[in-house]
Amino acid sequence: MQQPPGIQYFDDLEDKLAAAVKTLNQSVTEGTPALLEKLQDLLALFDKRGGNLKQSSDNIRLLNQVSKEIDAILSESALTPATRELLKAIPESKGLISGYFGAMLNNFSDAKPVYEAITQFYTNYTANALIGQGVNQQFKQGVIEVLRQSVKNGISTTEAKKLLAEHVVTDNRLAKNVSQVASDALHQYSAEYTQALTDDLGLEHYYYKGTKIATSRPFCVTRTGKYYTKKEVESWAKLEWSGKIPGTNKDNITVLRGGYSCRHLLVPVSKAVYDARVNATNPV
Repeated sequence: MQQPPGIQYFDDLEDKLAAAVKTLNQSVTEGTPALLEKLQDLLALFDKRGGNLKQSSDNIRLLNQVSKEIDAILSESALTPATRELLKAIPESKGLISGYFGAMLNNFSDAKPVYEAITQFYTNYTANALIGQGVNQQFKQGVIEVLRQSVKNGISTTEAKKLLAEHVVTDNRLAKNVSQVASDALHQYSAEYTQALTDDLGLEHYYYKGTKIATSRPFCVTRTGKYYTKKEVESWAKLEWSGKIPGTNKDNITVLRGGYSCRHLLVPVSKAVYDARVNATNPV
């Protein structure tokens, strides 16, 4: 089925979001060896006995101090500047989405305070999800648990370093986690900003936009490239599918879409475009 006019803005948006997340992943991945080295250096703070970590109350209490040390290490890691770079994608996304509406409608304006409020909220939300109380804190708790178990079991420093390496390096855990969280945040911002404009303009028809990839859910695969009314989209919230985000309802389905890690977007279109494109074989 033919795509709506002006869809190139959302093509560029997809590319922008994918590139931002890829850059984040690369930066965190490249910084992982240095991060691991600093975390392994923390083992020097603990008392030893015969080359092994001493099983003592002093070492257990030291974990509280180490927690602050880990915060400092993470604040100086590649994740912090990489997150600042990622956040630039939010106002850039706003510009592309506004460009689409500007091409579709005469005298379009995105100057309302509520639009800026949405943008600012997601900027803060994304930063917090990555370097505030989000992924980095979950990662820190994993590091502390490795250290706690190492002290509890009185293992050697060499073995403790190996366990830290497994936690930090195996499957590139930190980079993968921040990539997923960042991708979800950027796509949810784009969806919510788009929907705010859609509601204000009274548009009630959509095009389900996105690229089908190996991990695309059947929910998205069956809808990609097709047109739907607002009521049809709202009815999806009553369905059940793998990856659906708990709490999905008719009011937020346009933002949450296919669920966790969904990269698809509901692009609003005019009724005229909908009528010209849709056909009777378009399933709900």
